[in-house]
Amino acid sequence: MSNEFKLSEFISADRVILELDSKTKPEVLLELSEFAVRKGLAPDASKIHDGLETREKLISTAVGDGVAIPHTRCEGPENIFLILARSKEGIDFDSLDGKLTHLFVTIIGPIGADKDQLKVLSRTARFLKKKEFRETVMAASTAEEIVRSLTEEDQLLHTP
Repeated sequence: MSNEFKLSEFISADRVILELDSKTKPEVLLELSEFAVRKGLAPDASKIHDGLETREKLISTAVGDGVAIPHTRCEGPENIFLILARSKEGIDFDSLDGKLTHLFVTIIGPIGADKDQLKVLSRTARFLKKKEFRETVMAASTAEEIVRSLTEEDQLLHTP
């Protein structure tokens, strides 16, 4: 991955879950893992799930403002990918601010992608700090609108 990359390179409309079925943190991790396999992004949901669960046990990836960034590296995926998921109702994800989590941006990559995944994680966090961006994503009625918002935000943030 070059220093100049865009988050929109790691997501497409078919990697957006407009409304999670899950109601609890363990259910979210399982739903995200199974979704990745259904979309052909990784061969083994249990490896993704185990990685996400292990990461959550260290400290919650729910960073506040209704946002969580679950992430892991595991055997199976060929490339880093994002899954964006929403919950209008909100889910208790052990957020640092104690509030419900509504927006989940999951980052999954191959085992050797430490540095690249850290770059993607950093850029994701920058996007999600912007209240207007979070509101636009939550208000979008289609996955295509969400990806378009991400692409537009990518163009605004020129630095890697």
